Parts: sequence; structure tokens; C-alpha cells
Amino acid sequence: SCKNYDKYLNRISHGSQFNKADVTLHQLIKAGRVGIFYKAKTTHSTIKGHDHFVCKISRSTNHKQIEKEISIMQKLGKHRNLLQLVDWDIMNSTTFLLTFNLT
Repeated sequence: SCKNYDKYLNRISHGSQFNKADVTLHQLIKAGRVGIFYKAKTTHSTIKGHDHFVCKISRSTNHKQIEKEISIMQKLGKHRNLLQLVDWDIMNSTTFLLTFNLT
């Protein structure tokens, strides 16, 4: 329900530094069951010091799964073989995750 979704958004609220309008999608990397991945770039400035990203777009109503994915990415820390979570935004049951590669 909408009320539950609002509670969910409040739980994972983090002072996002971007929204969908701040990012331009450039090249499709992969489309699959877990989401659509694009090479992306910020339109105006940087987000947390970065301007090139991998943007994962996921349309999901499973809010607990989204929260779990974000939590796991935050806890993993930095590793050269993992995409690093930079920021995220959730609009109308669509999740946008911005990540970058350390290498």
C-alpha cells in the first residue's frame, strides 16, 4: 500500500544527492531479470566526486529486496572486483542505483 511504501522510503532515506534528471543514460550494458544496466554520466556536476557511472534501473514492488540490496552494497566496502554503490533514488516503484568500478 502507499502508506507502507512511504514508511519504506523513510527507513532508507539518506539525503540522496541525485535524481533521475541529474543522470543521462548513454549506452545499454545489459537488460535482464534483475534490471537494466546503462553506462551513465551526470548532466551538470559530480555526485560524490564521480561523473561516470553504471546505472541500474529496477522496477520492483518488493521493497524489502531493494532495501536488502542497498544494505548489502553499503556493507561490502571497497573492492576492485565489485561495483561501488554511490547513490540511489526511488521514484514510483522504480529504483535507480548509481555505481562505479574502482579499476
